[in-house]
Amino acid sequence: QQRQKSNNTVLNSTSTRKGEVFRAQRRTSENVNLRASQHMINIPVNKSLFNGYDGRQFSLADAKRQPKTKGPLLKIMPIGGLGEMGIGKNMMAIEYEDDIIVIDCGFLFPGADYPGINYITPDITYLLENKHKIRAQVFTHGHLDHIGAYRHVADKIPAPVYASKFTLGMIQRTMEEATSGYEPDYITSI
Repeated sequence: QQRQKSNNTVLNSTSTRKGEVFRAQRRTSENVNLRASQHMINIPVNKSLFNGYDGRQFSLADAKRQPKTKGPLLKIMPIGGLGEMGIGKNMMAIEYEDDIIVIDCGFLFPGADYPGINYITPDITYLLENKHKIRAQVFTHGHLDHIGAYRHVADKIPAPVYASKFTLGMIQRTMEEATSGYEPDYITSI
């Protein structure tokens, strides 16, 4: 069957069938990630004279040849949340030598796929094993996905609490419902 002529000169000179176009698109989309990921390691990061490599091109492949530091390491550990199951359960620990600062301690309101569960808290096993290193609990803001679980774990990982005046007020309000009787040392940062 002959295709109807149109005013579009590009389409008039095309003889590719519709099915061939779809197959080509599918082949392209299936292979694009595979082919792109093969070359990701050689993507240059920075060619500046000030990048520490004297203006040489730097890629991730070069990073593998860099010697590891022998000094103390800064560890940044997501304890919960941070996109793990949606919005909620936010908690992070920053560890340097024998000091840990915990940032946030929220809970997650589960969906319908968790019947009978009121909220989900972060897994604080690592913090319990290293609670002698915890120097502070810092809260970024007063939303429950950042402060909600604190009343359940405050007595298990005791440390001074740092937050803005408003956020401290929210934390103190939630601590009124805590059953442990533990009273944290609140320090306002603003």
